[in-house]
Amino acid sequence: MLEAMFTRIENAHAGFIETLQRCGSISRDDAVKVKTYYLKHRLAKLDTGVGVIKVKHGAYLDNDVIRRAVDMA
Repeated sequence: MLEAMFTRIENAHAGFIETLQRCGSISRDDAVKVKTYYLKHRLAKLDTGVGVIKVKHGAYLDNDVIRRAVDMA
């Protein structure tokens, strides 16, 4: 049971990094920084039950917002 939850958490992080890369046209390293920034500042939330990371508002996935987050992270 715990193993499945840890797998969902890993998949959520990997999927969110891919989403940030695609939406922001940024490198993987920058996407990891943005993911950490979003989670730290509670702009995104990890849902362990479903295995996804959800942003509080869709605007956080806009290209220019993600690029500004890279500069802030």
